[in-house]
Amino acid sequence: MKYVLRVGGKQYCVSKGASFWVTDVVGVPGEMLTVSCLSSWDEEGNALSLVPTDILVRVVDVRKGPKIVGFTYKPKNNERTKFGYRSRQALLSVVA
Repeated sequence: MKYVLRVGGKQYCVSKGASFWVTDVVGVPGEMLTVSCLSSWDEEGNALSLVPTDILVRVVDVRKGPKIVGFTYKPKNNERTKFGYRSRQALLSVVA
Protein backbone atom coordinates (compact mmCIF):
# COMPACT_ATOMS: atom_id res chain seq x y z
CA MET A 1 0.00 0.00 0.00
CA LYS A 2 1.39 3.41 -0.96
CA TYR A 3 0.46 6.77 0.53
CA VAL A 4 1.00 10.40 -0.48
CA LEU A 5 1.61 12.28 2.78
CA ARG A 6 1.74 16.02 3.33
CA VAL A 7 4.29 16.93 6.01
CA GLY A 8 5.84 20.35 6.59
CA GLY A 9 4.45 21.83 3.36
CA LYS A 10 5.91 19.05 1.17
CA GLN A 11 4.48 15.81 -0.19
CA TYR A 12 6.11 12.39 0.18
CA CYS A 13 5.17 9.11 -1.54
CA VAL A 14 5.80 6.32 0.99
CA SER A 15 4.66 2.79 1.77
CA LYS A 16 3.72 1.20 5.09
CA GLY A 17 6.77 0.63 7.28
CA ALA A 18 8.97 3.05 5.28
CA SER A 19 11.15 5.69 6.95
CA PHE A 20 11.83 9.15 5.52
CA TRP A 21 13.48 12.44 6.60
CA VAL A 22 11.35 15.60 6.84
CA THR A 23 11.95 19.17 7.96
CA ASP A 24 9.76 21.47 10.07
CA VAL A 25 8.38 18.71 12.32
CA VAL A 26 8.53 19.14 16.08
CA GLY A 27 8.66 15.87 17.97
CA VAL A 28 10.56 13.67 20.39
CA PRO A 29 11.93 10.24 19.37
CA GLY A 30 9.27 7.62 20.11
CA GLU A 31 6.37 10.06 19.81
CA MET A 32 3.40 9.19 17.56
CA LEU A 33 2.10 11.89 15.19
CA THR A 34 -0.78 12.07 12.75
CA VAL A 35 -0.12 13.50 9.29
CA SER A 36 -2.55 14.11 6.45
CA CYS A 37 -2.72 11.46 3.72
CA LEU A 38 -3.82 12.92 0.38
CA SER A 39 -4.33 9.61 -1.45
CA SER A 40 -3.53 5.89 -1.23
CA TRP A 41 -2.99 3.03 -3.72
CA ASP A 42 -2.81 -0.74 -3.54
CA GLU A 43 0.09 -2.86 -4.88
CA GLU A 44 -1.28 -2.91 -8.46
CA GLY A 45 -1.61 0.88 -8.71
CA ASN A 46 -5.39 1.14 -8.23
CA ALA A 47 -6.51 4.18 -6.26
CA LEU A 48 -8.10 3.17 -2.96
CA SER A 49 -8.85 6.57 -1.51
CA LEU A 50 -8.63 10.07 -2.94
CA VAL A 51 -10.29 11.60 0.13
CA PRO A 52 -7.82 13.20 2.60
CA THR A 53 -7.42 11.10 5.77
CA ASP A 54 -4.94 10.90 8.64
CA ILE A 55 -2.04 8.42 8.89
CA LEU A 56 -0.14 7.53 12.05
CA VAL A 57 3.66 8.00 11.95
CA ARG A 58 6.33 7.51 14.61
CA VAL A 59 9.27 9.89 15.18
CA VAL A 60 12.41 7.72 15.08
CA ASP A 61 15.19 10.33 15.26
CA VAL A 62 15.62 14.13 15.42
CA ARG A 63 18.76 15.95 14.28
CA LYS A 64 20.03 19.16 12.76
CA GLY A 65 20.39 19.28 8.99
CA PRO A 66 23.35 20.55 6.97
CA LYS A 67 24.39 24.16 7.42
CA ILE A 68 23.13 26.51 4.74
CA VAL A 69 25.55 29.41 4.29
CA GLY A 70 24.82 32.74 2.66
CA PHE A 71 27.33 35.47 1.85
CA THR A 72 26.76 39.12 0.96
CA TYR A 73 29.45 41.40 -0.37
CA LYS A 74 29.51 45.07 -1.38
CA PRO A 75 32.90 45.85 -2.89
CA LYS A 76 33.07 49.64 -2.60
CA ASN A 77 31.71 49.84 0.96
CA ASN A 78 33.96 47.10 2.41
CA GLU A 79 30.90 45.13 3.59
CA ARG A 80 31.21 41.39 3.98
CA THR A 81 28.53 39.42 5.81
CA LYS A 82 28.30 35.68 6.27
CA PHE A 83 25.16 34.10 7.70
CA GLY A 84 23.69 30.64 7.99
CA TYR A 85 21.38 28.28 9.82
CA ARG A 86 20.70 24.59 10.33
CA SER A 87 17.11 23.40 10.08
CA ARG A 88 15.78 20.61 12.27
CA GLN A 89 15.09 17.27 10.58
CA ALA A 90 13.05 14.33 11.83
CA LEU A 91 13.11 10.70 10.69
CA LEU A 92 9.50 9.48 10.48
CA SER A 93 8.32 5.89 10.09
CA VAL A 94 4.83 5.03 8.77
CA VAL A 95 2.91 2.90 11.27
CA ALA A 96 -0.59 2.68 9.77
